[in-house]
Amino acid sequence: MSSHLKRGMNAAYRMLAYRDRSILEIRSALKKKDFEPATIEEVIGELTRKGYLDDKKFASVYGQSLARRKNVGPNYVNMRLLEKGVAGGTALEATDKIFENHKAMDETINRWIEKKVGKTKKNITPVQKKKKVYDFLLRKGFSHSDIFRALDRWNF
Repeated sequence: MSSHLKRGMNAAYRMLAYRDRSILEIRSALKKKDFEPATIEEVIGELTRKGYLDDKKFASVYGQSLARRKNVGPNYVNMRLLEKGVAGGTALEATDKIFENHKAMDETINRWIEKKVGKTKKNITPVQKKKKVYDFLLRKGFSHSDIFRALDRWNF
């Protein structure tokens, strides 16, 4: 193993020791550290062969963590995975798997509604209140249909 490859592998291992990474994250980090493109590709190839670098596994683990920690919806998780360099199909597949339990997602939406309704101004109309909650949930990454389904159960 050449000294460049060894240095690249060590840098990648340090990044992976902190948390799983996407291939793009490793590639970008090594590029910032001025590694040669050939060395970067060799490191990525070696890490992939060893099973340390896998975008499917990364999408699943990172997406679940994001959904659980931030209480966000599928659109938010999918967007973050795409930003991390996960391929569109892989990101969508992971997101679908994470949010296949609609009951849990509905509970999360209801918790957000409870929290948001309690904090909205008292002197606004029910329509304005509903719009504020709708916009908030949309920014949290929930779909229009999931939001409407949840809001229909609430009296504003």
